[in-house]
Amino acid sequence: MIFKNKGYEKIILLCLFLVFLIFQLSNFSKLAFFEYDTPEEVVVQSNFKAEKARLSLIGEETACVVCIDGNSSEIFIVEKTDNGWKNASNIKTKKFFHTVKDNFIISVHTYKNTQDFYMIICSIDKAKMYLSDNKGSEFKEYKISDDNYVYYTYIKNLDETYQLFADDKEIDIAEFLKK
Repeated sequence: MIFKNKGYEKIILLCLFLVFLIFQLSNFSKLAFFEYDTPEEVVVQSNFKAEKARLSLIGEETACVVCIDGNSSEIFIVEKTDNGWKNASNIKTKKFFHTVKDNFIISVHTYKNTQDFYMIICSIDKAKMYLSDNKGSEFKEYKISDDNYVYYTYIKNLDETYQLFADDKEIDIAEFLKK
């Protein structure tokens, strides 16, 4: 070292450590406690998925940000607050159900005790389809490849009265919706 006195070395190392520690804690506090303007910003800041965030579904109490990388996708549910959006705890995010039914893979996710549900649907044997439901939900289509599409939608108050249709044919998922 430049200094011949060992006391200076310890002080400099301690200062560097404290600067590093403060930097790390400030990043953690921003991720854990701060609120952001958009759901995508939360995902970008907390999961470093900026280039992979492809679409967002906005619910009443939460939002679902879909990150797609090649043929795989990952969803992040973000909590809405009075002042913006914040990182949601994965412990409070749950898969409501996941099934293969009538050549469709259907997965539904929710966040703690909210009535915000996010459905992901892909067809096993059909490239493109028209999806609708009895709640008038908007289905967002994402083309993964020429013959591979995935559909995403937000549903408020998913219950046993819910009906899902693919090309006007009902996909019966009532058995999964009974409480």
